[in-house]
Amino acid sequence: MSKGLPIALSIPARFKKDRGAKDKGEKKPRQVFTLVKHFVLRFVKNDSLQFENERIGLIVFALVLLSGIGGYIATEVGKFFFITIMMTITGICCVFAWDSMFLDDKDFFNLMVLPIKARTLYTAKFLSVLVVVGVQSLSFSLVAAAQYAYSHAGSSGIGFFFYYWFSFLLTNFLANLFVFCLVAAVQVLLILIFKGRMFAKISFLVQMVLLMGLTSIFVWFPQMYHAVPGLSYNFSSIHYYFPPLWFNGLHEKMLGAGNTIYSMHVYTALAALLVLLLLYGVSLPLTLSRYLKRPAASERVPQLKKPMRWVKKLLHALYLRDTVQQALFYFFISIMKRSRKQKIHLAAFMALPIGFFLTYIISLHNKDLDNFNPLNPHIMGIPFIFYLLLVVGLRTLVDRPVYFDANWIFKLTREPVIHHYISGAKKAMVFSLFFPLAGFLFIFYFYIGGFRFSVSHSLYSFVSALLMLEIFFYSYKKIPFTTRQNAGTLNLKLIWPLLVAGFLFSYFIFIKLGLLLIRNPRAGFIFYPMVGVIFFVLKHYRDSKERGEVLIFEEEPEELMLSLNLNP
Repeated sequence: MSKGLPIALSIPARFKKDRGAKDKGEKKPRQVFTLVKHFVLRFVKNDSLQFENERIGLIVFALVLLSGIGGYIATEVGKFFFITIMMTITGICCVFAWDSMFLDDKDFFNLMVLPIKARTLYTAKFLSVLVVVGVQSLSFSLVAAAQYAYSHAGSSGIGFFFYYWFSFLLTNFLANLFVFCLVAAVQVLLILIFKGRMFAKISFLVQMVLLMGLTSIFVWFPQMYHAVPGLSYNFSSIHYYFPPLWFNGLHEKMLGAGNTIYSMHVYTALAALLVLLLLYGVSLPLTLSRYLKRPAASERVPQLKKPMRWVKKLLHALYLRDTVQQALFYFFISIMKRSRKQKIHLAAFMALPIGFFLTYIISLHNKDLDNFNPLNPHIMGIPFIFYLLLVVGLRTLVDRPVYFDANWIFKLTREPVIHHYISGAKKAMVFSLFFPLAGFLFIFYFYIGGFRFSVSHSLYSFVSALLMLEIFFYSYKKIPFTTRQNAGTLNLKLIWPLLVAGFLFSYFIFIKLGLLLIRNPRAGFIFYPMVGVIFFVLKHYRDSKERGEVLIFEEEPEELMLSLNLNP
């Protein structure tokens, strides 16, 4: 057994035979390369994609889009704010890759039986981190670095241009590596403190806090941009604890700047990065060895108490009268309760509006309480943004399979009337997500506008949300979390201008109708019956369209995708 190798990663007896120094020397590079490729693909894994070409195409499109975004940002803001935005985006990506930052249980069970030394495994994992961070940094900074280099080079010549370009890319790589290791250090701290299910619950809450905090930076950014134009040059206490300033100072020092603030930034940035890198290296065997001590899961079925049984019977009588709807209702809720991957996906859509809401309310409260005018259009439009992103998040979420091969149970028990399946899933969404959000908005509007205003606007917002849910799931004929979406079904590269225009138009209409219902309550006698008619028409056409149709358990791939994957 090699030094530091966990017992579960010991080389099996059939692999202990010496095959010669030459064979060992040739095997190690191949193992490292294969493992690096494996770990890199784990970072970009997407269960919704059926073919390898789809994954490659998505990765290429994401990198090109990232490069374009970085180039656009570089034309609008200075270098310091560019580094701030870049590190924020990297932090958000790290939160999404939370389970891939260390060796996880899949690596433990898949690699424990292979003739792989511990140092090879850890080296490959560390190199994969460098590859992922390096590719992300290069994509985001490639165009931006050229723009900054061209604007600063002036008459200094082509040599200074390339030196500025290379030094800026290197600085951004180190900044992103710092962010990755910092998020990893947070996860290590949680591993050391919490165990088992408690760790899973606490780590998910930390992910949510990190995600909302990082996305909130995009809300704070305009205020920060105008409030601190000379922050990178004028010393203040923020220079001690704001990492983007450290790496901005590091790059300025690489360019030859003599400011003492930049010297402090260089030592702070390099020392912090070195400590975090050492911590990450030490944590690799620690995080893998925790699976050795994990106790076997106990299968215990919780028993409902008698009052809860009456609540469940009442729910079935009033809300879930069909048994198929009951099955889909509990299936959806159980998946959302147990699958952290699905919750993170939905939280990604809700993080930005929550961050915007909290930041906007805090900024208004700090300025003047009179700004809490309930008829303020921005405050009136908050429910629309919350509900719309929630519906869009749910519509994309249901096409992400938890375990694709598990849909056989629905194939065996499917009923001829398919709308009960969809109705059960939508009722679960309304019960578990829409009702809590509506309660939160009711309390908020009650605080700023009183009971009458809160009832009126909350009811209007909730009915509008139900209408959005019905429209987005109008042609949906699948079991949530059990099917894969066909690549190319929604071509965002072409239709995003229409989506933006539709969002702005709907947002404007929502605010105008909300103000009309507040100022003239009698308008509700026209609005709500009209919404009822729309629901009736949608249900009628949906039922007539679904006659003779069956549930979709796997979308047929496009002919182009088949030709790309079948032809050698």
